[in-house]
Amino acid sequence: ATVVAGASGTSTVTLTRLYNLGDDVTLACSAGLPAAANCSFSPATLTGSTLMSTLNVNADTSTPAGNSTVTVTATSSPSGKVHTTTFNLAVQDFSLAATAPATVVAGSSTPSSITVTPANGFSGDVNLTCSSGLPTGASCSFTPSPVTGGSGTSTLTISTTSGTPVGISTITVTGTSGSVSHTTTFSLTVQAVPDFAVSASSAAATTPGSSTTSTITITPANGFTSDVALSCSAGLPTGASCSFAPTPVTGGSGTSTLMINTSASTPVGNSTITVTATSGALTHTTTIALNVQAGPDFSFSAGTISAATINAGTSATSTITASAQNGFAADIVLTCSVAPVKTLGPTCNFNPAKITGGNGTSTLTINTTSATPVGSSTVTITGTSGALTHTTTVTLNVQAAPAPDFSFSAGAPSAATINAGTSDTSTITATAQNGFATDIALTCSVAPVKTLGPTCNFNPAKITAGNGTSTLTISTTAPVASLHTPEGHAAWLYAMSLPFGEVLLFGAGFSEQKKLHKKKMMRFLFAAALFCGLLMLAACGNSPTGSGGSGGGNNGGTPGTPAGQYTVTVTGTAGSTVHTTTVNVTVQ
Repeated sequence: ATVVAGASGTSTVTLTRLYNLGDDVTLACSAGLPAAANCSFSPATLTGSTLMSTLNVNADTSTPAGNSTVTVTATSSPSGKVHTTTFNLAVQDFSLAATAPATVVAGSSTPSSITVTPANGFSGDVNLTCSSGLPTGASCSFTPSPVTGGSGTSTLTISTTSGTPVGISTITVTGTSGSVSHTTTFSLTVQAVPDFAVSASSAAATTPGSSTTSTITITPANGFTSDVALSCSAGLPTGASCSFAPTPVTGGSGTSTLMINTSASTPVGNSTITVTATSGALTHTTTIALNVQAGPDFSFSAGTISAATINAGTSATSTITASAQNGFAADIVLTCSVAPVKTLGPTCNFNPAKITGGNGTSTLTINTTSATPVGSSTVTITGTSGALTHTTTVTLNVQAAPAPDFSFSAGAPSAATINAGTSDTSTITATAQNGFATDIALTCSVAPVKTLGPTCNFNPAKITAGNGTSTLTISTTAPVASLHTPEGHAAWLYAMSLPFGEVLLFGAGFSEQKKLHKKKMMRFLFAAALFCGLLMLAACGNSPTGSGGSGGGNNGGTPGTPAGQYTVTVTGTAGSTVHTTTVNVTVQ
């Protein structure tokens, strides 16, 4: 049988029974097994008709390679007969060996050779791995892997990164063939990468428009000798810039002067500036605290424009204000420009043209003409004092000038409801607009139109020069009363009843002569005669034809202005310009 150290192998044991032996036969390996090897049988006892058993030979990883003669003993029971047989056991194995690699610099790689050596005819493939010991950031690879045929050499490459720590590590390489594995170790020495450090001295405080310096120092480490380039990578405030002299710092060691320049626009305050030093793949940074202190200056602003939109031919104003800061006391000269530039576009000027002592105001006037193009313009106002300059802006929209016109309105009437025969008034007001200066003629009309409806008139009948008032008077007609009596057949019946009434009165008076005193009877007759006369007069004055002295049915009366609601439309006319307004009045 052939086995590999650390593995197992099998063989078949055959039993031949003689003379009808029926005993159970027990099998065992009685001699010849190499160190750390063992054997077992399946089944271990042959009974009845069972004549074969499988021999399993197990070799430990420590079992030495070589050939052995193993004795197998068969013992019968109960007869106690013993027989032996032998077989050859060949134990195969392999070994690993590694050559120590050269010292490696963090961030680079180094090779090593792994040799597989067979023992006692071993010919299996061996897979190789780095099973332990690799430092942080390091990795390994094998070429080839596996090593085929049980013999050969593979190149192990160990790669590191810049983050791999400096020091010595023991790396374990494991070779595996089936269930058999062996290891070998070697030491890996990682050296520090040549490097450098960068530092900066503090910079003095500065003011906007000034500069300050700092010294940048490059210090080499681990034999570093490369050039180092310098830059300001972050933190510069608005309007500031930096420069180095020299740059790069050559040979990996030395100093450079950093100059930080500010401008008038650089804000006051503290900033942290980052300086980056670069050499190939190596980069290091340091920081500098920059303190920009306020210098003499002035603030500058424009107030809200008097009218954001104006008509062509008019103007607008804005108050320009300057305030001194940090002891500023110089005069500020004012200038302005208008954008976009247009033919006959807006113009601008100041009063006064400069602000003295750094504090005060000036009135900016933006002028247009009737020919100024419509549209939006931006006026930029600049305040200059020596090297200090500040600007502010206002925006103006120019629209076409409207045509001359007038507004026209009617006040509430003096009485919302009037009686027929009375009048009502309202104040008509005209207001000139956009230079309007023409007289306005006033007219009126009443709706609905009715017989004896309201009439209207003005005092005065025109409003001069487009501005002023006029009193509108609305007049009505009072009704005239007349006596109304029956007409037609009713009138004839009324007249015919008169004699009958007189007879009744006379009869009554005659009858009374016998009973009453003569004086009383005379009074009664006089009253009866007067009553009959009045009836006759009324009947005669209301004949159906209205002829004679009696007149018509209304006997000459008028109804007056009809009751109802009327709308008086007032029209103001000045050439081709016409406006109207209305007044409502109710007649009762």
